[in-house]
Amino acid sequence: MKYIYIFLILFSIFHDNLTAQCFSSINPVGGVSNLLVLEKNTLRLIGSYHYGLSNKYYEGHKKSDYSLIEKADYNYSGIIIAYGVFSKITLEAETGYFFNKTYRLENSTNTGYGFNNIIISPKFSLITNHDKRFFVSGSAGIKIPFTRELQKVEGVKFSHDMPSSTHHCEYLVQAFMVK
Repeated sequence: MKYIYIFLILFSIFHDNLTAQCFSSINPVGGVSNLLVLEKNTLRLIGSYHYGLSNKYYEGHKKSDYSLIEKADYNYSGIIIAYGVFSKITLEAETGYFFNKTYRLENSTNTGYGFNNIIISPKFSLITNHDKRFFVSGSAGIKIPFTRELQKVEGVKFSHDMPSSTHHCEYLVQAFMVK
């Protein structure tokens, strides 16, 4: 029970740093956050398909009058590979492919496609209590773009929102709790 209190205290301290991304339909989330660290020499392979659509936009809890993008959608397939390197450490890699990543504007439609970033991160088992079924693990990793060039389709160079890759490295730190 004390771990739940610790988690709630940490969440209340750092909650101001939590943000959301616009057009979440263009940013598919895979994830293995509810999966525990693997046993040594164990392989996990997860395949997924995501379809997302954004056609209503909100500011706070009210519907926005935003109208620049009428609709945004994507078709995305992802893969997550994990391997138990040691009994308390799992190495994970995640990537995917956008079959389409589309913005429909008032006068045009822009569609990008291609490989997404690759995420590489070790996951560490921090607390394991099988009797109480309570587990805490942490992860730190890096998101690496497949390309640093903006995508061009039919001679049109897309903005940073359209290509399948973010074009820059990002660092990730995560904490997971299973009860």
